[in-house]
Amino acid sequence: MSREDVEVLNITGEQVIEATAESIIETWQIRIKMSNARYFASAKSLLTGQIASNRIGYPKEEGKTDTDVILMFDMGSEFTEEGEWIVGTFNTFGKNPHRESLLLTIIIKTQSGETIEWHRDITGEFFTEQARETQVIELEDVIDIPAPSQTGGGGGFQPQVDDWDEENIPINI
Repeated sequence: MSREDVEVLNITGEQVIEATAESIIETWQIRIKMSNARYFASAKSLLTGQIASNRIGYPKEEGKTDTDVILMFDMGSEFTEEGEWIVGTFNTFGKNPHRESLLLTIIIKTQSGETIEWHRDITGEFFTEQARETQVIELEDVIDIPAPSQTGGGGGFQPQVDDWDEENIPINI
């Protein structure tokens, strides 16, 4: 989308219009350290305080609406030399200037089927100079994924059946 004024003259023949294109969408990545990643199965994230829409053709800040939206995006696991990470990427029109905080909620499913909810205000991390340049938010918090409980009798992967009691019942034919 071009945000430059271009004057088109009423001339016959071929005309060339030169303009600079610029995206109205920002792509961000969130990275959070975790421990016991082998028990991680999947995660969904909710991020508050984002702008709902941006109209094309308006000057950069004038096209953004005041409507607030909560973004939902998937997250996965990543292993690097620095450690184990929960990582997710999302697209946004930017932070809603009428919202004071950005709240991140991550809902994690473990390998054993348990659900873990993690909440954090990431407003400060969203506006650091490095985050604005790289569009990566890296949190040093560590989300601990607990090992599955070994309570016995649990599910199809750890079946436990008591001995059968013998029962004889006559069947009429």
